[in-house]
Amino acid sequence: AIIADTFNRTLVKLEENAKELGSRAIQLATLNEIREIASRSIRMDEVAAAILERVARVVDAGAGYLAVKQDASPVLNIAATFGMTGPIPVTVNPEAVKITERTSPALVEDAGKDTALETLNIFGSAFPRLLYLPIVAKGASIGVLALARGEPQKPFREEDAQFLHVMIQQVAYCVENARLYHSLNLSNKKLKAALESRKRAQEELMASARMAAFGDLALNIAHELNNPLTGIMGY
Repeated sequence: AIIADTFNRTLVKLEENAKELGSRAIQLATLNEIREIASRSIRMDEVAAAILERVARVVDAGAGYLAVKQDASPVLNIAATFGMTGPIPVTVNPEAVKITERTSPALVEDAGKDTALETLNIFGSAFPRLLYLPIVAKGASIGVLALARGEPQKPFREEDAQFLHVMIQQVAYCVENARLYHSLNLSNKKLKAALESRKRAQEELMASARMAAFGDLALNIAHELNNPLTGIMGY
């Protein structure tokens, strides 16, 4: 009986270890997949969607979003969403910037009972299990990845949070590069618009100058014509 009990405990332990190894293998494969996808694209929407979709899948999240800062603005702009329905905001409440200043993940077992991170919860009451992961690149906070689970699901574990925290920091440079590329595109568009506006203003100014010159020419011609007529009328 003792031998059988020891064998059963050993078998259970081996099964647990096999399950843990399988989970780690999936996590490693996910990380490599995200790296590969992120290395092929520098567009923020593509990079954010690739990271969010695969991270949500590996921890069985029902919904999520990835939001980043643009330039020096504290506002978090939503770059990608997953599993969310209804109107989706373009930005997260500016008050939520506090989550990006954290150095560790934030776990919320029941959003209905935790108001500390209420400004970040845009998932609604259907997703009370929350996990927030700050995204840090080059020592600076640049965004947040938020994941959610529904009521029937269990809350996120500390192990999930720590793994995802490491994963996010591994690919944070991809998010940073995409963020800088997006900012550069916006700057280029603004510069192009400014140059086009300046060109239109110059063209309008030149047209006004030509009209003014034509007006002066017409006055001079009329004056020159009037002088001989005045002399003739005097005889």
